[in-house]
Amino acid sequence: MREGRRGIDSLLCALAFVSLVGMQSASAYSQRQVARNPSNDALALFNQGTSLLRSNQNQEAAAKLERACTLSPNFAEAHHEWAVALLKLDRANEAIDQFNQA
Repeated sequence: MREGRRGIDSLLCALAFVSLVGMQSASAYSQRQVARNPSNDALALFNQGTSLLRSNQNQEAAAKLERACTLSPNFAEAHHEWAVALLKLDRANEAIDQFNQA
C-alpha cells in the first residue's frame, strides 16, 4: 500500500509540476524520476513521450513511447500515444498495430 501511495504522490507531483513550469521542465523531471526510481520507468517514459509529441518531436516521442510499451505491455495509453507518433511519422501500418493493442 505504501508503494502505491508513493506512486500516486509522484504522479500528482509531476502533474503539478507540469502546470507550474511547462512541458520542457516536466520532461527533465521525468528523466530524473527514471534515474531515481526504476519502477516508474514506463510512466516516466510515457510522460516524456507525450511531452515530446506535443512539441512535434515525433521521432523522439515514438522511441520513448515504444520503450514504455516494452516495459509495460498492457499500458493502453502508451500504445495509443505511440500510435499517434507513428501516424505523424507516416508509419500507418505500425500505428494500426499499436491502436489495436491500446
